[in-house]
Amino acid sequence: MKRQQITVDISNMVYTAFSYLALAGAVWIFLRLLQACFWLPRHLKKQNDVQQMLQDKVDSYERYILECEEKEKTMILGGESTEEQNIDITKKWMERRECLEMLKQELKKIQDGDEIDYQDYISELEEEVEEENRRKMKEEEKNEKENKCTEEKISSKHDGSSKQSEDMELLIGKKEKKEKEEEKIKKHK
Repeated sequence: MKRQQITVDISNMVYTAFSYLALAGAVWIFLRLLQACFWLPRHLKKQNDVQQMLQDKVDSYERYILECEEKEKTMILGGESTEEQNIDITKKWMERRECLEMLKQELKKIQDGDEIDYQDYISELEEEVEEENRRKMKEEEKNEKENKCTEEKISSKHDGSSKQSEDMELLIGKKEKKEKEEEKIKKHK
């Protein structure tokens, strides 16, 4: 048996490897285009449905604003409201109009295909929640002070029976602790 000489042609190997990679890339691109033919119409239909839903919401909110303003105008013209209520009503009108304008701007951005930055909204919501929590804490502190004042009044009325006043304070303290714990649990939920 004769021995055969094997020669390694590296340039041919590299060319073949790149040819297979190019072929695989072309097949991948073809499959993605084929997928887009089926996926894109569905995606566009869904986007149009969302835009139409948002448009309907904006329109219904605008009708709601007009109805509210009409009712409030009749109240003002009928003299059923005081000057303070009139000021509150005008503030509500301004807030509603600002909200409607913001909704219209966001809808316009969506229709134009602009990307919406939700970080601003999230930070605003977090600030509102923190402000609400601070307000509730101040109210709780105020209520605690009022409760202490009432406890002191009760204890001063019953100086002769200090044992009863101590028992009352313990009961009131336990009730306040339970109420605080329940409020904290509600806040966390």
